[in-house]
Amino acid sequence: MQIKEALPPRFLAGLVGVSILTGCVSNSTTLREENRISEVRFYLFLNRDEYIMTNWAEPPQFAIWLENDLTGEIRTVWVTQDTATDTWDGRVGCPVALPYWVSRYGIERGDGIGPTNWNPVPDALTGPTPAHAHECVARIEEGEQWSYYVEVNVSGDFSETFPQYFGFEEDRFGNGQPSIVYRGEIDLGTGVVTEAKLIGRTEQEWSVSELNSDLSGLSSARNLITRIQVAL
Repeated sequence: MQIKEALPPRFLAGLVGVSILTGCVSNSTTLREENRISEVRFYLFLNRDEYIMTNWAEPPQFAIWLENDLTGEIRTVWVTQDTATDTWDGRVGCPVALPYWVSRYGIERGDGIGPTNWNPVPDALTGPTPAHAHECVARIEEGEQWSYYVEVNVSGDFSETFPQYFGFEEDRFGNGQPSIVYRGEIDLGTGVVTEAKLIGRTEQEWSVSELNSDLSGLSSARNLITRIQVAL
């Protein structure tokens, strides 16, 4: 999947550093001026032609977050609502949807526990699952270096490597190909943002907090996102 693309001129305003403020809106000019707060905008473009071919033809779940490589700080930027609230159309949860982000969110929250329907992700960081594209914003302080991550997964995209049936047993969560994770870097000192690269996957049948670097057997999962842009 080709995800590197030259940003339009209006996107090339300058690079930012990461603040304790994240979300999908920005309306505080005074705050930015006083504390040198800037914005990083994330644009994800989803491949409808790919996800409608899955068993349930539903848009993928995805999460975007930031990690400070020096301090270890983690900040969720945005996550789709089903994962953010652990609400799955009456089903008892889906731990394999975005397990890597869930493990990072547990660290961010400080208790090691992912979101639940009684203790969900704050409303400002979530919303209904987009069908085509999504834009969100992280408001950050200048002068820092962060990595950004995107995890994406869609149910029912079974393949030869990740089948629906294992002998007499069935994929109990209907997962199919596991979630995959992209990573890029934001250098606020130089104004450079690197393209997001695919760095690993999770597992089909169980929740994990570490990535598997073996990307063999992944097919349609690689095409769920057609483009990732990060603008400063």
